[in-house]
Amino acid sequence: MKKNNLFQILFLSLVVIFSSCSTGGDGDDPTPVVNMPDSYEFLYEGTSTVACAGQTARLKMAAELMSAMNDEIKTKSEIMTMFDGDNGSSAGFADATLNGTTKIVGSKTAASSQASATVKAQFDAMVTEFADVVAPAVVALTDASAGVAGVHTGPGGRTVKVNAKGMELNQCFGKGLIGGMCADQILYKYLAGVYLNSANYDHVIRDASSNNGATEKEHKYDEGYGYLFGLASDLALPESSYMTGDVLLAKYTNKVNNGQEVGIFNTLFEAFKLGRAAVTQDVQSVADEQIDVVRKAISRIIAYKAIDYLESAAASGGNASADMADYFHDLSEGYGFIMSLQFTFDEGGTPYFTNVEVNNMLASLEAGNGFWDRTDQELTDMANNIKSRTSL
Repeated sequence: MKKNNLFQILFLSLVVIFSSCSTGGDGDDPTPVVNMPDSYEFLYEGTSTVACAGQTARLKMAAELMSAMNDEIKTKSEIMTMFDGDNGSSAGFADATLNGTTKIVGSKTAASSQASATVKAQFDAMVTEFADVVAPAVVALTDASAGVAGVHTGPGGRTVKVNAKGMELNQCFGKGLIGGMCADQILYKYLAGVYLNSANYDHVIRDASSNNGATEKEHKYDEGYGYLFGLASDLALPESSYMTGDVLLAKYTNKVNNGQEVGIFNTLFEAFKLGRAAVTQDVQSVADEQIDVVRKAISRIIAYKAIDYLESAAASGGNASADMADYFHDLSEGYGFIMSLQFTFDEGGTPYFTNVEVNNMLASLEAGNGFWDRTDQELTDMANNIKSRTSL
């Protein structure tokens, strides 16, 4: 009996010891520490697992698309092929490496479950109007005026090709893609899929022949990273080159980093790095915290630039000495950033402005003769509305 009692005591003691050392039980254990990596370099069996070639390709395609949307020689069919591909393959690009792939800009525009189906049609309509209305007017050397599409050169030397409402459509298109493709894919697809493991991406099986040995969860996170840093010559340390050749989010991250919010590059890069390390180490709480940092910082960039371009247009438009080319250019950029506001992520986890609210703002900019009719006060009021909603 004494031996049996001693055995029971020893057994129960071991149970207590092992139970107190277990993790993930009652929540009393400390949160695992994830150290900040020196760079965005993550290895598996000595090889980098970071890959985002598809995002790099789409960023290059976007640059060619913006140029095509300002080239009066391009036909609607040519531009739409660049945007939507041809029978499931990318096509129509001067850079031959961008053709014949499954990477297509149009298929990733307003494509998340959060996005409204109305948005892609707005981009398509811009392509149609530029090719069918603006381009012929430019070829005919029509002077742009209220209600008349054409070309206008300002006293500062800028030449713009605008529709009847004064909209420079390639700028509306490009700045709209910052939200419609980059932010939508980063915030509401790839990082949303990692967040709280909501998409249940596989995080166990590694296949060195696929995605360089990254787990699916790691790879999806990297694809989000690629929509911002995909054109960097060094993905591990992108600071000096991430904006080179970029016409979308990276370009304006750099502008905001040098203007409205100095240090926002570091905020984003540090959060992306620490979040990726947390994903690799399977520390979901840290990954979620850093994903929220990324989402909110990218949202601020979009809002900052919407405000900035509205205020710039308000300062230059509607007076006798106005450079209308600069005014049209600034307000067209502002229009695109307003489109992008519906793809932001605020403190409550929803966009700063809904699709309906965004479309109401766009409609007010286009009312009557559009940009020709807007007053400084209207644009200032719209900028102040965005400031109030975003607390910027």
